[in-house]
Amino acid sequence: MRIKVGTYNIRFENEEDGPDQWKYRKKELLKQIERNGFDVIGLQEVVSNQFKDLKKLKKYQAVGKSRDGEGHEEYNPILYRKDKFKCVQQATLWLSKTPFKVSKDWNSACYRICTWVLLECLETQERFVFMNAHIDHESLEAQINQVKILEEITDVEYPIILVGDFNVEKENKILRPLHNRFNYIKPIQNHGTFNDFRLDPENDELEHIDHIFVSKDIDCDSLTICTEKTRKGRYLSDHFLLTTEANIPHTVSKIV
Repeated sequence: MRIKVGTYNIRFENEEDGPDQWKYRKKELLKQIERNGFDVIGLQEVVSNQFKDLKKLKKYQAVGKSRDGEGHEEYNPILYRKDKFKCVQQATLWLSKTPFKVSKDWNSACYRICTWVLLECLETQERFVFMNAHIDHESLEAQINQVKILEEITDVEYPIILVGDFNVEKENKILRPLHNRFNYIKPIQNHGTFNDFRLDPENDELEHIDHIFVSKDIDCDSLTICTEKTRKGRYLSDHFLLTTEANIPHTVSKIV
């Protein structure tokens, strides 16, 4: 089964962003998602109003909980094609010592979460897990331990696609446990992913902090970093959209 997947930090709704506020970006950003024809995509920094807008994409079903558990803070939602897949199981876990309740540890600046979904292809009954994470941006201790939590919760029997904003570059040793467990999808272009609404793709200041990992049984194309500008020459987010296509091996129902 071949599918198109992506990851996109869409920048939270912030009135201080001036011309880059969500209300000026959302129409074109939603079109960008539709235009790319994703089968599954993970998004980060999504607040409640943005989640409502994303749910207007008619082809997609959206899943995810906010990191405060009450809908007041950011979500890591997953959108999947409802005409192609059904959700067998889904959950949001906290990247902490107590993943099943709202919590944070290791001096994490924010609650940090991973939303995951077990999807089944309606046509072939093949199954795979898609995970969407956002790692802390300040505490080194939190980053190290949150990656360890990800390593633990990805120990499942299905093919896995893990995407997200990891807030560290791909060479950082913090990501070593994930590099050991998964295949890392390398970009076609030598660009960073965090543009800060202002940096050109070739700028050396760009950090490559958004990543896609896949389990070793998945064949994947190279990663494409979508660097186009719209909105009269402005970016749609302070991160670039990342896309790839993956060949999922044949797996059917198992006990979960």
